Amino acid sequence: MGKIKVFELNFDNPEGVYTTGCVIRGNVVLELNEPMTCRGITLRFKGKCKVRWSEDKRYYVGTERYIDDTIILAGILPSQGFSELEIPTGINTFPFEYQLYPGVPASFLGCAGFVKYWAKCSIDFPIRVNKTVKKPFQVIGYLDLNRIPSVRVQDTKEKHLCCCCCATGPIKATFNIEKNTFVPGEAIKLFAEIHNGSWRRISKSYVSIKMLYTYNVKGNIREFCKEIAKVTRPGIAPHGSDVWSGEELVVPPTPPSFLPGCSIIDVKYTVQLSVDPSGPSLDLNIPLDIIIGTIPKATTLQPVGLASLLFGDSAFITPQQALDLVILSALLKSGDTGTSNFVADSSTS
Repeated sequence: MGKIKVFELNFDNPEGVYTTGCVIRGNVVLELNEPMTCRGITLRFKGKCKVRWSEDKRYYVGTERYIDDTIILAGILPSQGFSELEIPTGINTFPFEYQLYPGVPASFLGCAGFVKYWAKCSIDFPIRVNKTVKKPFQVIGYLDLNRIPSVRVQDTKEKHLCCCCCATGPIKATFNIEKNTFVPGEAIKLFAEIHNGSWRRISKSYVSIKMLYTYNVKGNIREFCKEIAKVTRPGIAPHGSDVWSGEELVVPPTPPSFLPGCSIIDVKYTVQLSVDPSGPSLDLNIPLDIIIGTIPKATTLQPVGLASLLFGDSAFITPQQALDLVILSALLKSGDTGTSNFVADSSTS
């Protein structure tokens, strides 16, 4: 048995989840079977973004570093020279505090890219291999939906299951949601009318939330799409119809829209109605852009008047108008900052 019985890195939050700008507290526990001499014990906090993909036999790699700070828990740094520190037998606890920078991007994990954060504790021995323990943590970003106009969005599409000269009618659908801003855990109320004018049965209709994320490395773009939630309704007979009348789709835990502080990754969301005809045919899809934040709308506040001013109090707006409204709002509030993001983690060197 060696000298070290227990070497643990613990956060005050057992889940290891923190918001940007907060203080991370915890302790390092070192239990020894006998006294141990070392130069020092340090705790290093790191956070970075990395994306990497290949295309047409070329590799694209982008990296950014957000934090790289070292705290001395005991003794000195290796760069400070040579010194002997004796750690006594038994349980030794080294508490720590670390202030996260307010502007760091939130944690993100996607295909071929990530934003990750972790802490690594090292026991420095001058003449032998150091002992280390590493633990990841997640950063939740800040996106206040009270700063973003929330509007109703609607779109209508139709498609023919065969060539236009056939006698069969089209499949037609209208899809709308009451607002376009949500937080994880909130239910999206879904409203749709689907008319099957064809002779073919509709297998099902379903609504899904899709995460769309984009990597940008020196102008080279790679896009990915991931479905994160879905709800389904039954099929529709030929020349039949179906109505979605407020069914709910709950937003799962997921990073907020956008990834402020990161110039490589961008995140967007859509809620999409899909009508799935039986047989060999592509779905009829109606995507509507939504924004997922972390601070919900204050219930005492009235809807932002910008949408009413531009498009009328009771009107639905098109997806393009919704996008224009978000861009206009961002321009009007360009003096403010307040966005960020979240997602899971795994090991990093």
